[in-house]
Amino acid sequence: LPLPALSTVRAQHINSLSKKQPLDEEKNIPSGYEFDRRGDRVHEAVFRVIGAITNLSKEFHTTMTNGHFSECVKIIMDHLRNLFNESMQYISILTASDQQEVKLVETLLESDLRNLSEAMKKILEENISKEDYEALRREVLKISHRLAFNCKQFSETVDSARIRSGVAKLQLIDAFLAHEV
Repeated sequence: LPLPALSTVRAQHINSLSKKQPLDEEKNIPSGYEFDRRGDRVHEAVFRVIGAITNLSKEFHTTMTNGHFSECVKIIMDHLRNLFNESMQYISILTASDQQEVKLVETLLESDLRNLSEAMKKILEENISKEDYEALRREVLKISHRLAFNCKQFSETVDSARIRSGVAKLQLIDAFLAHEV
């Protein structure tokens, strides 16, 4: 079967999100509990991607060497590929409808990866003008920021799916820490 157009996937995902209440409002997490993130490889992988994007954003400037810029983007892309690998084993234990929802958001991440790759190929062309070079670097930064947002959405979608599928690992909120907040 042919894959749906990316605009269709984005529209379906946004529509899906608009029909769901945030986790806090759904009351799916019992009062006094939170996610147990110890050993949560998907959560760790998401934050590695976001951390690499944050690093690129902090270090980005017009005089940044192409080598350093390329290395920062390569790290983002490597972490994103790792996220795909980590999430594969967790998606299989979800219900079919939750698998579909997670894969929908994963499609957005795959699109961001493709867009990053294409922009980087253009940046590495030898006959590119200085103006195009700078515009493409800003485009990579913009794609990276969209990727960070989509990674956050992915993490929230996986968390919601885990709860609905009954496979979420929860822990009691430390009473001492709860009163400190």
